[in-house]
Amino acid sequence: MHTQEVTWNLESVGRSVLDAASEAGAGLSDLADEMSRLVGHVLPHDGFWLMGLDPVAGTPAFAARRHGYSPYACFRLETSHRADHDLNPFAALVDDPRPARVFGTGSPMNEVTAPLHELMAEEGVADELRVALTLRGRAWGGLTLLRGPGRRPFTTEDADCAAGLGPCLAAALRKFVSGRGRLGGAHGGGLGPGTLLIDDCNWITSATPDARSWLRHLATDPLHADGGRTVTPLWGPLTAARRGDPRTTTCVPTAQGWIAVSAQPLDGPLSGHVAATIQPAPADALLTAMSTWYGITPRELAVVQCALEGGRVKQIARILQLSHHTVNDHFGAVYRKVGVSGRDELIRLLTR
Repeated sequence: MHTQEVTWNLESVGRSVLDAASEAGAGLSDLADEMSRLVGHVLPHDGFWLMGLDPVAGTPAFAARRHGYSPYACFRLETSHRADHDLNPFAALVDDPRPARVFGTGSPMNEVTAPLHELMAEEGVADELRVALTLRGRAWGGLTLLRGPGRRPFTTEDADCAAGLGPCLAAALRKFVSGRGRLGGAHGGGLGPGTLLIDDCNWITSATPDARSWLRHLATDPLHADGGRTVTPLWGPLTAARRGDPRTTTCVPTAQGWIAVSAQPLDGPLSGHVAATIQPAPADALLTAMSTWYGITPRELAVVQCALEGGRVKQIARILQLSHHTVNDHFGAVYRKVGVSGRDELIRLLTR
């Protein structure tokens, strides 16, 4: 394909993907399917795996897939690269000048890559093309395109094409979440924190009633196409806990608000098990999520933090050494970005 034609197609696909992210009433499955269809014009594929990240923690928050890896295989791939056993780690693509990589039947076979080759063969996948969806230096998600046996393998030219699409796909994910995820802690019908017990084979062995309800909530949420089967928001905190890292909390958008998922390893008779907690996102996590997903500036965030502490406009102006007109301008910008009508609604959402 001629270079000029490829560039035009990339621009066309990028505009169409951004339009798809704005479609009213669309869920994650709808966006993922439309993204796959549009990307398929320049990068034909048999299946895909789309993953959205918590851009602060860098952990998986939601995912959708079609005609490729099973939910369990997706989990194995995610946990293996976080354990540094995967030759083709998505995490390594985030800061790479070329944020796309090909792996498949033509890739080297050795003791490190053998498990991935084996998994791909089990899943009927011959080649994959991974691209980190980064925008302005931050990772918002990842897309893996898959081809089956007998299809032309992905090439380095395909990887270059995918890298060119990455920023617009990242912008679409961000636009989709900020347009669908309701700001505020998820109420979940009045649910409180729920706790799950996960064994060393990563099976949920027991759960509190509220935790079971949270899982059912995720399973039917339009922002979580695979939520009920793969429990995607658990992946990051679970693998961090198994590595012995400090507690990792993933802030996750849902149609009813934001949830926070964290995990800690257990010791004693339950050594090897992990306890995970799902609960409405607290105010500090919401502030971080809001500033990231909605593009709140540091100064705007400082104004909101002062408001949460009870400060009025003149007090905030004095504390931050701003004019009260500037404080009001910052409030107005925040209201527009997050879609609320005023200060009272904003504070109510952040503190309920």
